Amino acid sequence: MKNKSDSQIAISKEIGRANQRSFDEARQLMRETGIRMQKIWISTTRVGDSRVPGCHDHFEKLGLMDMDYEYLPGLKFPGDPDCNNNDEISRCKCTIAFEVMER
Repeated sequence: MKNKSDSQIAISKEIGRANQRSFDEARQLMRETGIRMQKIWISTTRVGDSRVPGCHDHFEKLGLMDMDYEYLPGLKFPGDPDCNNNDEISRCKCTIAFEVMER
């Protein structure tokens, strides 16, 4: 049986893959339709998860950001595999949401 840490990492990776699919689909929609969108980081501390890295609350408080904005180098969304800072993605269960901007 896997230990708790391995399970948490596996959950974080799956959530990161889901966030990447959402991010990629939003970018594709923008390219295909010409609409403008912004993203917002949603921290899981709002549902009582105290294990979230402290800066993830800060990312949420930034509000809507341009799609190309990097919260940290290589970190465009929760669980971004391009982020080299493992502490930021290894136990992250945050998600990303999008808002269509007026033309």
